[in-house]
Amino acid sequence: MRQAAHEHVEKRQTLDSDPWFTSEYFAYILQRIPGVFYTLGVGGSMALHTSGFDPDESELRTGNGFMAYLAWTQFWSKTVLLVAYFYLPDA
Repeated sequence: MRQAAHEHVEKRQTLDSDPWFTSEYFAYILQRIPGVFYTLGVGGSMALHTSGFDPDESELRTGNGFMAYLAWTQFWSKTVLLVAYFYLPDA
């Protein structure tokens, strides 16, 4: 995943983050269907799932492009599930 991210965007635009626990059950799904879960920083100052959330929509293009890149380069011949999780980086 890291290598694919570095191929798609400049290395300085990526970061490794510490693992964290969320309420996602995606790990359970990955036991049955190959796939990947990644986060995409989209800026903004308001929390997700609030009426004030205002992401930098140009970053959505990066996320969609990366998802397509992964599908093409990593998973072309496989049935997979790709999920992007959008988050607000710490200011």
